[in-house]
Amino acid sequence: MASSYDLNINQGESFALRLTAKDGDGDAINMNGYAASGHLKFRYSDSTAIADLGPAVVSGDAPDYDATGSGLIDLNLTAVQTAAFPVIEGRYDIEIHNAGGTVYRVLEGKVKVNPEVTS
Repeated sequence: MASSYDLNINQGESFALRLTAKDGDGDAINMNGYAASGHLKFRYSDSTAIADLGPAVVSGDAPDYDATGSGLIDLNLTAVQTAAFPVIEGRYDIEIHNAGGTVYRVLEGKVKVNPEVTS
């Protein structure tokens, strides 16, 4: 079952979130061979997404860091991307998937997009 976490995103502002995908026992999921995807929608039932959130599995680029067992996923949105978001209270989810067709929803929740006054 996915964890639930609500997001607050400000239009026209950079947004970054690092999450740790965990299994049912609370252990970080080994992300070796997995990719991540995630979308923002007004409602879960909508057939089209407002935005692709572009989550990325963290790789082991740092010295002495083994990311494969870390379960780390980064969500990074630019100010240009968030400026294009409508002011809404929508829904999102993040899934991980591998080439073998295994898919896990690891995070879901509400998204509140706050309006930008200064642009």
